[in-house]
Amino acid sequence: MTLKNTHQHVRQYIQPKRYIITGPPGSGKTSIIEGLQKKYPCVEESSRRFIIEELSRGGNRLPWKDVEAFDKAILQDRILYYNKTTAPISFFDRGIPDSLAYLKLAGANINPEFFEASKKFRYETKVFFLPSWKEIYKTNEARKETFAEALLIEKALKEVYKEQGYELIIIPKLPVSKRISLIEKIIRLN
Repeated sequence: MTLKNTHQHVRQYIQPKRYIITGPPGSGKTSIIEGLQKKYPCVEESSRRFIIEELSRGGNRLPWKDVEAFDKAILQDRILYYNKTTAPISFFDRGIPDSLAYLKLAGANINPEFFEASKKFRYETKVFFLPSWKEIYKTNEARKETFAEALLIEKALKEVYKEQGYELIIIPKLPVSKRISLIEKIIRLN
């Protein structure tokens, strides 16, 4: 067996560590993911990409038009990328529990497949949570929520992640590089 084959053989038995970076809109998640991408595989937020695509084609599967159809599409996308990610350490800009939080906040009828997916596709127990940050908050084409709505989303995310058995690690409001250093320190200890 060659060294290359040995590495591939061992890699089959190493459980990938999939970390979530979450928080309300405009809390700095995308900036952190962009910084982490320099060292680790990262999965960008499905929602932003999907919203931009849906707007460009004039579709209705948008969180402000049909939240249930929107979140069903996002769930399928998150499961796809969860399964594709096999690196020893990777980061996700939001995870499956985010869909549960958004549906809960919208008062939508939550399909049992969301709960089943949240149980089946587990991420690392430690979830990096970025709190709302008014000073950096901006709306755009894909982010229509007001800051007051972002605060409600923050509360819903915290509740759902705790209900799903995750431990929230609050990442303080610091420059991006310091937030990334803190996250890397925590994963080294994990």
